[in-house]
Amino acid sequence: MLKRLTFLLIIVTHISCFDSSEYVAVKKVAPGDDAVQSSNDFVSESENEPSMTEGEIEQKDPQNTEQDTPQGLPGSMSESNDPPDGGDGDGLSGDEQEKEQDEEQDPVPPELISTYFMYVAANDRVYHYELAHETGTVSQKSVFMLNNNANPDSNFNLQLAVAKEKQYLYVGTAGTNIIQTLAINQDDGSLSLVGTLDLPFRPVYLHVDDSGSFLIVSSYANNKVEVLPIADDGQPTLDTQNNRELSTGNRAHSVITSPNNDYIIFPNTGGQGDGDSKLQGADFDPITGMITGLKDLTTSNGDGPRHIRFHPTLSVFYAVNEYADSVSWYSWDATGHNLIEGGSRLTLPASSQDNTCADIHLTSDGRFLYASNRDIRNRGNHSIAMFAVDPQNGSLTPIEGERVASVGKPREFAIDPLDKYLFVLGRDQPYRIQSFSINQGNGQLDLIQAYDLEASPTWVEFVELVKEVPKI
Repeated sequence: MLKRLTFLLIIVTHISCFDSSEYVAVKKVAPGDDAVQSSNDFVSESENEPSMTEGEIEQKDPQNTEQDTPQGLPGSMSESNDPPDGGDGDGLSGDEQEKEQDEEQDPVPPELISTYFMYVAANDRVYHYELAHETGTVSQKSVFMLNNNANPDSNFNLQLAVAKEKQYLYVGTAGTNIIQTLAINQDDGSLSLVGTLDLPFRPVYLHVDDSGSFLIVSSYANNKVEVLPIADDGQPTLDTQNNRELSTGNRAHSVITSPNNDYIIFPNTGGQGDGDSKLQGADFDPITGMITGLKDLTTSNGDGPRHIRFHPTLSVFYAVNEYADSVSWYSWDATGHNLIEGGSRLTLPASSQDNTCADIHLTSDGRFLYASNRDIRNRGNHSIAMFAVDPQNGSLTPIEGERVASVGKPREFAIDPLDKYLFVLGRDQPYRIQSFSINQGNGQLDLIQAYDLEASPTWVEFVELVKEVPKI
């Protein structure tokens, strides 16, 4: 009987010690063998010590068992779960972990490369150039011949507008009353015909609204503004119900949308000397393209406002006056759609009956404004007037030198997308494009080069195309 009790006591003692804090997980390795055995194999640190007596077992505090559980045992609640040697517990070496992390990182994004193209509309063709942005020079890439059946001596008046996504170039032809839609190749900028729209009026100015859904056209000859919805294939379409047209004052020469894209403004130049010229506007619905509520924004005068521009950041609006040889600026009330005249500056030392202004542009940062002068008598006074823009109120101050000589009858001009260069078109023979660099400090223009053309140019537009290329 005593032997049986002694045997049971030994068994109980071993069972109790299995859960004791005196045990730790160790590897059982045979001599000379590095192979790791099962993690459930344990040996006692006190294997040669005598077993606890029954009394010692009873004195053991079971509440301390969880606190004394050594690290590494199953169910361990140790303070640190960090694996030894800074590993992540998956058995990978440092180099393997680093490689795995690199593979899990996002791929390197492609590099964006911009290419700048210039399009010049001239009589029966569109010249396609690429701009070298470091030097300001252009190289001719191609010439697209238009479907206007033009006689080389017709000297058609062409207008250009670029679609919002830069996928299409719209060409209006006054004389044949058509608009041609050209697709812009997104790789090399070359042009191809998409389609032709016949108009029941003569276009003089094209403008794509900020939504990119409508092409708005003004007609100098027909005293009207019409909105053309743009179809999915990029082509403008006529509203046969005439719900998107508006009769204007005398000789609507251009049209633009307001910064909120909820209003359109169009200047009426009137006839020189008849005093019938003014700025007008109307509500524009950018969802439906409807235009309603014709409103006179200025009283009639003899200034002949021709082209108009909004300042990019200020609530200021500019108009170049064809007959007054001046640029006027107005504060713009976007809520009430009102203009309050702020002032005017001459584009010549003194107003002259022998000069008419044509175009107006601001740099994209709004620091400088330029306007073109045309000498009617061709006595060599063709020029570009230059102005610095006040950053607070948008008022104009002539830049030192006041104007630079230009090619014959400078009608339209354009500033490149990065505000570094200005290109002017000379409509009179010899037909030329003239390029200037823009001084980034004071806005002064410096002549770079002139390019000869075979036809009379009337419009110029820049397009920046962005390509994704793998980053090395």
